Amino acid sequence: MGRESALRTLDDGLAAIAAGRGRVLSATGGAGAGKTALLRVTAARAEANGFQVVSVAGSPGEARFAHSLTRRLVERLGGADWPRRVSDDVRAVFSAAHRLVVERAGTAPLLLVVDDLQWCDAESLRFLAFLAHRVDIARVGVLVGLLSGAGVADPVAAADLLGSPRMTAVVVPPLSPAAVDALIARELGAAPAPLRAEIAEWTGGNPFLLSEVLSALSAAPATPVRMVVPPSVRGWLAARAPGCLETAVAMAVLGPHTSVESIAETTGVPTLEAARAVRALAELGLVESGPLPRLRHPVVRAALLREVTADQRARLHASGARRLRLAGASDRELVSYLLACRVADHPALSRLLLDAVHRGAEVLPASDLAALLRSVLARGVAPDAMAEVLRLAGAAELDLDPAAAALHLSEAAATGARAGVEVNLAQALHAMGRDAEALRLLADESEDARVALLRATIAAADPTARVRHHGSGAVGRVVAALAGRRVEVDLAEAWHLLRPADPAGLALTWHCLARAAFDRTDPELVLAATTPWLAHDRQGPLRQLLAHSAHAGAKLAAGQVEQAAAAVDAALAHLASVRAPHPDLSVVAALPALLEVLVQRDEAERATRLLAERGLDGTLPGGWHHTALLAGRGALRHAFGDAAGGLADLLACGSRVAAWDGPGPYPVLWRAPAAAALLDLGRRGQARELAAAEVACARAHGAPVHLGAALVALGRAEDGEPGLALLMEAEEVLRAAGSPVRLAEALGWLGVALARRGQAKAARERLRHGLALAGAAGATRLVRALGERLSGAGGRVRAPAHGLSALTAGERRVARLAITGRTNQQIAEQLFVSRRAVEMHLTQVYRKLGIAGRGELLRDPRIAAR
Repeated sequence: MGRESALRTLDDGLAAIAAGRGRVLSATGGAGAGKTALLRVTAARAEANGFQVVSVAGSPGEARFAHSLTRRLVERLGGADWPRRVSDDVRAVFSAAHRLVVERAGTAPLLLVVDDLQWCDAESLRFLAFLAHRVDIARVGVLVGLLSGAGVADPVAAADLLGSPRMTAVVVPPLSPAAVDALIARELGAAPAPLRAEIAEWTGGNPFLLSEVLSALSAAPATPVRMVVPPSVRGWLAARAPGCLETAVAMAVLGPHTSVESIAETTGVPTLEAARAVRALAELGLVESGPLPRLRHPVVRAALLREVTADQRARLHASGARRLRLAGASDRELVSYLLACRVADHPALSRLLLDAVHRGAEVLPASDLAALLRSVLARGVAPDAMAEVLRLAGAAELDLDPAAAALHLSEAAATGARAGVEVNLAQALHAMGRDAEALRLLADESEDARVALLRATIAAADPTARVRHHGSGAVGRVVAALAGRRVEVDLAEAWHLLRPADPAGLALTWHCLARAAFDRTDPELVLAATTPWLAHDRQGPLRQLLAHSAHAGAKLAAGQVEQAAAAVDAALAHLASVRAPHPDLSVVAALPALLEVLVQRDEAERATRLLAERGLDGTLPGGWHHTALLAGRGALRHAFGDAAGGLADLLACGSRVAAWDGPGPYPVLWRAPAAAALLDLGRRGQARELAAAEVACARAHGAPVHLGAALVALGRAEDGEPGLALLMEAEEVLRAAGSPVRLAEALGWLGVALARRGQAKAARERLRHGLALAGAAGATRLVRALGERLSGAGGRVRAPAHGLSALTAGERRVARLAITGRTNQQIAEQLFVSRRAVEMHLTQVYRKLGIAGRGELLRDPRIAAR
């Protein structure tokens, strides 16, 4: 099958021989290509046409015996016994044999068939070459089969034979897909297409391999194709490439990472010798050559691997791994290679694997490292390495999926690993809300700074735990701050102590300190730490979420709402990649700042959807971070029209705070927003009571922004001059505090109070000032509210001159298209306007956003995020 063209050529040669025009015919092909079958069929056709056929074949065992093949030919031709000692006159012997051939051909055409010419002895090769030049006028033909790429005993004689002017040569090609399907159908019947494709891929369409596999499948039809490894395959390969078997085994073990250098490394032979062996295998059709040579036939690789012991395979793979590392392979590639070995649990390879994983842990982002370690765990490693892999996997997953981290860290602890495991496991349990278990893992009397800080972080957020005193040093000051005590914490010092951007750092602890600092510290000091935090690219999404949340909170406190909104967008992008099925505590801690920014940006739907998607729109667990989220959710609901729902959340928050043993790790301000909700519900007395309590609390703590917000709430709740005086005090406090957004809110309510008292001019002045502050900050919701109040006070509301809110709808459309990379002409065509109109719009965009040109626009997160 699939040999029709070759048979036609050989038939033409037979016809010439029968007509008295002798020929030399040759069939060459790769190992298993079907040369022998082709020679056998041609011989049968010759016999059917009246030929005398004499067949012999070279043999590796007889190749070293002189005249071995010629002797067998002469004997089969019926000649006299071959002399025991061949005369020194070899030409006389060749001539006698030639006469015998010619005499035999006198009765009928004669075809001498010599298979496996590569194993023919040198003297017999010379005889065949001698004969090839003397068949032209006789009815004699010589048909030889030669394994392509194989060496011969006498290359000169072989070239003389195959270069005969009477030569007709055919090359035996691989089987066509149709021929493969036909052979499969002949042996197995109507096999389904997937099975036929799998058999073809497994054998590479090689006739010998295909016939062996089909024979095995005929005997055991239920056997999966890739489990069929005929025992004859290895011997077949060894016979055809005796000097290359070790190279072939190395290639089978090394797989896709094979190179000539790695073969030389693993087999211990010179590179030049390894290259020669690869080339010989390629010429035999067994190898695809190239920079990374590979065995062509998967069944051959399987047959070679079957004979390799685990120790041998590990030794070969270890050499291959060392070669890969020297060649510059990344640690990720090295781990993938070692896992593909299927003996990665061997102690020698486990050590190499651990070394690569440790190096990867120093450079890979958390998500990539966790994925790599999960693949290691799925494949398995040696028992003595398992605990370390579990520890590393758990540490990486802390930033991705605390539940998975807890599982792997618990398994690591169960195997006897302790160093670094218990602290990480405590972090994972705390993230899952299992604080009691987390605290039991952390020794109360430990002198280790990380243990003490983590314990304080957990205890500060748990209503049932108590924060222990830890001296007056840097650690002691942070611990005291987490306990809610009024201590001065140097944020730069705390940053270096907590290292929140590092894989082993305490990001949630630093986030708590940042939130506590917003009200009593210059926001720029917080930004000085959060800005470089964002630049660390090896953090997982949970750590990045906390970083962007802290950054958004600091930007909001600094009155930069647009920049805070960009940080919110980045935070939510990281949140979308969090694998944890339930809200991690980092998510809960990050959300209040994000919600506050979304309220200021007037993005009700986005904020509400955020809570719903995370399952945080219903009953919330206890704990300080959930309590803070309850306050943020209440303010959100009130701001967007649900005063009753917002008040319920805020009062529930107040009940939790009142029951708390201590002030908590950072302030949760609930009374002022609750008073605002009460006012909207017409419950002025209760509002006045809550606001008065908040003012007293703020005066006691000396927090100016807190005090300013409380004064606004009480000023709104009080009637007459007392209320006006409180609002004026709020204006003064917030102006001194440098809080533009809070000041704009205070000016808005002060303007309303003045307008009610008939002081329209003063009211409009306050409202315009507040509107300008809110517009510059990008506080969209506040801009809208102050604009409505200014109109109510008889003032004219001008369109904002600067910031994102100052852009017209047309300018926004042009800016959005510009950041996609479109040219002015393309924008003009899409919007059906002139190119000049686009240029004018962009000029206005640059002016209002305070940027120099298109380059800065492309990098401006305010446009990209919207």
